[in-house]
Amino acid sequence: QEFTAQITLSGIDNLGLVNHITNVISSHMHVNMKSISFESDDGIFTGKINVVVKNSTMLKKLMDNLKKINGIDKVTRV
Repeated sequence: QEFTAQITLSGIDNLGLVNHITNVISSHMHVNMKSISFESDDGIFTGKINVVVKNSTMLKKLMDNLKKINGIDKVTRV
């Protein structure tokens, strides 16, 4: 039973950050990105990612791994 979850991210924008985020997501099995959007303003970025995961444990693991990325301050589920 898969479900869709929206994750919001915010932090300090730097070169290659979006690439790093998508690599973390796609390197985790059973996580499929439905949509992704990022905005940057004065060096601060905000982003929304819709993912399809098998269970809440996978979602928590994904969010924990996203929090480890340098420059990301906040990762929350909507």
